[in-house]
Amino acid sequence: MRALLRYLVWVPAAFVIASFAAGLVIALGLYGDGPDGHGGIVELTQVAAINAGIVAFGPMLLALFVTEALRVRSLVFWLAFGGLLGLAAQFGDAVRAEPELTGARAVLLVVAGLAGGAVYWLAAGRNAGEPKT
Repeated sequence: MRALLRYLVWVPAAFVIASFAAGLVIALGLYGDGPDGHGGIVELTQVAAINAGIVAFGPMLLALFVTEALRVRSLVFWLAFGGLLGLAAQFGDAVRAEPELTGARAVLLVVAGLAGGAVYWLAAGRNAGEPKT
């Protein structure tokens, strides 16, 4: 029962929290010290978090199956996964030919991926594949 609760409630919640963390990093990187105070950053964080969740959903499902099956609990794995996912998002932008494709944007997306990976590990990844009790 505990494992079922973990997979149906806590793992999806951890994914949402990690998406929010990645969205917050993106919003802070793009918005900086904007003229509107903090009001604009809240909306930007929401949009960025939703986009981060959409981009990460498919690869995250694959990573979840692998880490749960193999009981991978490594912070390094989730940091590498998040960073590579951010890098993949950068290349996805290049394919769509977005006009603002810069090195700074690539760094921002990789750092957002690292933040998301670290937060997911803290929330759920460090307990991957726990034995059923």
